[in-house]
Formats: sequence, structure tokens, C-alpha cells
Amino acid sequence: MYLFEEIESDNGLSGFSSGIEFFELPFEMLANRSNINERGKWLFRIDGIVPLHCPAGTLDPPLCQRECDAGTWGFRCENKCHCRNDIPCDFATGFCSNAQCADGWTGVSCFEG
Repeated sequence: MYLFEEIESDNGLSGFSSGIEFFELPFEMLANRSNINERGKWLFRIDGIVPLHCPAGTLDPPLCQRECDAGTWGFRCENKCHCRNDIPCDFATGFCSNAQCADGWTGVSCFEG
């Protein structure tokens, strides 16, 4: 895991190296956005040549800036939301904003059915 945090300078090159390839993060994006919902902080898991994993609720490594499509949530957006009245769920946790599961589903993330 690699964590960028407390970005304060726009001088130089920002990013990380896998040992074979360098992944540059433009300063404007690095300082003002995040892939872990904390402005200026980024988390990457590097297993090989290319970072393969994004935090829950996001897609497209290495920057992981795309959120799950509506109706999906979790790592790689593989889980389906099961909220009552088809209310969208939280893209990272699966929690229903109306705190109610669709018929036949239970649990904190309405994932038990």
C-alpha cells in the first residue's frame, strides 16, 4: 500500500514508480481530489507492474476516479444494491440512504437475502 497525504507543493513530479513504469499524478488532481474521500490523500495497492486495486466504490486504477454505476457498490463494484423503492445505495458501503431494504433482503447493506 502507498499513501500520498498532505500535499503542499506543486514543484517537481508527483506520482509513484512500480519499478518498471512511472505513474504521474498531475498536481491539480493530486492536491484537490482523492480516491479515499479525503482531499489531497490517495491510497494505492501495488501488487506488480500496474496498481490493480481501487478502494471500495471506485474503478479504473491507478487513479480510481470513477465511482460505481448507480445500483452497484463495493470493491470492483461487484455488489448490487437492494434498497427499497430502488433508492441508490452508497457506492462504497452499500448502505441504503432510506435505511430500508427491498423485500427479501436484510442486513446493514441489504446484502443478505
